[in-house]
Amino acid sequence: MVRFKSVCAISVLTVLLLGGACDPAEELQAQLAYYERVAAKLQLEGTPETGLQDPIEEARRLMQQERPRLAAGVLLAVLATGADPETGLSDLSQVLEKLQEPALAEEALQLAIRSSVDPGRHWCQLAELRIRQRDYTGARNALRSYEQQRPDKTAHASFLAGLSFQSELRLEEALESYLRCGELEPDNDQVQLKVAQVHSLLGNEPLAAELLEELLGRKPDYLPALMEASRLYQRMERFDRALETGLAVLEQEPDHRRTLFLVSQCYRRTGERQKAEEVFARFTRAEVRADSQRRQQSREEAIPILIDKGRFALTSGRPEEARQALQQALELDPEHRIARQLIQEANTALRADTGSGSRR
Repeated sequence: MVRFKSVCAISVLTVLLLGGACDPAEELQAQLAYYERVAAKLQLEGTPETGLQDPIEEARRLMQQERPRLAAGVLLAVLATGADPETGLSDLSQVLEKLQEPALAEEALQLAIRSSVDPGRHWCQLAELRIRQRDYTGARNALRSYEQQRPDKTAHASFLAGLSFQSELRLEEALESYLRCGELEPDNDQVQLKVAQVHSLLGNEPLAAELLEELLGRKPDYLPALMEASRLYQRMERFDRALETGLAVLEQEPDHRRTLFLVSQCYRRTGERQKAEEVFARFTRAEVRADSQRRQQSREEAIPILIDKGRFALTSGRPEEARQALQQALELDPEHRIARQLIQEANTALRADTGSGSRR
């Protein structure tokens, strides 16, 4: 844990939460003190079902609530105590990626690898992170390290290698990796789906269709395969099969916009113009709803971040900064109870500061 504190904690804490709004040394001390209180509070507040709460589980709950900054703080407080560094660092990496700090996410994983007696899963997690960051060569380097330590369990590593090659459109190498994974896990539906995708990209559309039909024969409701099949059949101009699989998708996902558009186009190509117009109208309504949901989600994500920022600034003795953040939260939700309560505390602190200044 000394290594974590010296290498990672300072860099993480100076970019999290407030983005280094004041002197970094003061900010670091204030943040550490704040999160020590958070961790202590989590350990004291139990539930009737489980007794004392697990801070790492609490951090995961905060992530599910789309509150990654507070989740990061909880994990840092736990890590500062030296408790469960391997799990804490692994979870912290996911939080940091959510906070759009991929370099720090990788740093946390590298530390998890060094602190673990069996770091295999962390190498795979690192490879997945690098694939999402489009560092495909780095991902395969991580997978080679995994395979050296887990030579008897290479199926998932082969699958991830296939993803990295496919992302670079190195399709023959992707196919080879997926087939190697399929030999080790012959019942893996996701692997067969990927093999079909690659054959389709290679121009082997009949073989891709055959593989998808075989897969759907075993799992007729497998949504990713239905989506892939509907798109493939449309490209092959097999519009009846595209409609059949597309409508099966819509039974499970009635507002799936890409499939609604595809079904509308297939109806148009088969001459069923009324149905095409009806489905296109559904597509348009789904687009409007999705846009509204995106705006609502942005608003819902901003409010807890602003409240956390205001609460932290208030406990750090910066009431004006707290008031500004909380005012922004109230502009988004004028009835938010916690924001209203905290802004009252900030205003009280500001009046006290003004009073003490005038007396001096």
